[in-house]
Amino acid sequence: MAEPINRLIDRTRAETGLREPQQRFRNAFQNAPVGIAVADLDGRFLEVNRALCQLLGSSEEQLLLTTVHAITHPHDVEGFLAGIRELLTGETSRFQSEQRYLHADGHLGWALVSVSLLRDSRRRPLHYVLGMDDISVSHRNERLRAVTFAVTRRLGEAVDERCSAYVIPGTLPRPSPSRPRRST
Repeated sequence: MAEPINRLIDRTRAETGLREPQQRFRNAFQNAPVGIAVADLDGRFLEVNRALCQLLGSSEEQLLLTTVHAITHPHDVEGFLAGIRELLTGETSRFQSEQRYLHADGHLGWALVSVSLLRDSRRRPLHYVLGMDDISVSHRNERLRAVTFAVTRRLGEAVDERCSAYVIPGTLPRPSPSRPRRST
């Protein structure tokens, strides 16, 4: 009678031992400070965390019905797909790119997107893991710095072009050493 009870206790401990790391991972995934997603090989979202939902302005249910390509700005899709091809061919194990994303309310944002490919024991591709970190503010600040620099440079050039001084030798009186200078 003690043997079945001991087996039950052992099995319960083993299950508990598996559940704790799984729960710890689930908590880390859901509470990560950056958007994280798992997507299938066609780009359909399989799992998304809260930070990604907030970044994109969508619910988990909405994102699970869409693809990575659908939330990526059309001009950035080809670059993203080039990175995916490198993952699939084994040229790289992960890639990172700055790309625009489409927020649910219609505005464009910028994200630093990191992607890796998970493979099975036979090295066959299974799915992608994506991390998205919102860089919209720093990207906007960088654009403002560039515009400010360009405007300042152009303004300096315009001042140089229009404010030339011509001094003709011998036409300005020289200060007399006997005459005191006035200070203002």
